[in-house]
Amino acid sequence: MVDPVSSSSGAQAPQLVRNPAPKPTLNAGGGPGPADVPRLFSMASKIASEGPPVDYVKLAQISTAIAQGSYPVDTTAIADAMSFQAYL
Repeated sequence: MVDPVSSSSGAQAPQLVRNPAPKPTLNAGGGPGPADVPRLFSMASKIASEGPPVDYVKLAQISTAIAQGSYPVDTTAIADAMSFQAYL
């Protein structure tokens, strides 16, 4: 029997955190100007170093389900995705 992975375990859901830093302002032309490049590069470097957001609780649940052999596999969705890739 396959039990679906759910977030109803005793673990709390991770909190989403918004970046309180103000968004960069644009010049009158609508895009960033040459003076904005260093600041934008710094922001991009910071974002890249932080990495993508990861829900570690959900990741642990999925890893456990895979290890136990109880992770539900939707073969129809996999087949649909594979057939769609043929048209790209």
